[in-house]
Amino acid sequence: ARLVSNRLQPAVGVRELNLSANRIGDRGAADIADALPMLDSLERLLLERNRIGLVGAKALGVRLPRSNVRELVLGSHLGGNPLGPQGVKALASALDDYMPRAASDRATRLGALSLEDCDVGQQGAEALAEFLPKSCLQVLSLARGNIGDSGAE
Repeated sequence: ARLVSNRLQPAVGVRELNLSANRIGDRGAADIADALPMLDSLERLLLERNRIGLVGAKALGVRLPRSNVRELVLGSHLGGNPLGPQGVKALASALDDYMPRAASDRATRLGALSLEDCDVGQQGAEALAEFLPKSCLQVLSLARGNIGDSGAE
């Protein structure tokens, strides 16, 4: 992932980057996250089935607000990442912290977030619920998220 992120930095025309099922893990997610602010044209980032956990979620959450990514896919019908409730919480709180600062530039804000099969859990769902009113999300997928009855309220 480090090689890919280093090579991508000058690739300003790339609109979609699909690194699904490459086992990049937390370290690879952090490398990709570090490259995001320099990829001005990147709008869609697909990272499902990569063994990304809490550390990778935190790295993405920190860098994502400084990017133009409008769609982040960490999980799909094919499988997700073991983010867990704490990883989802870290991602949501990092994005939530950014939202007031970017309110005027709604066109470049995250509009779609897929966390299917990412073990969102009740705590992760609650963190996302806090974030939603301040977001520009039009699509949020939490299928197979182990949310349960109380997390869905």
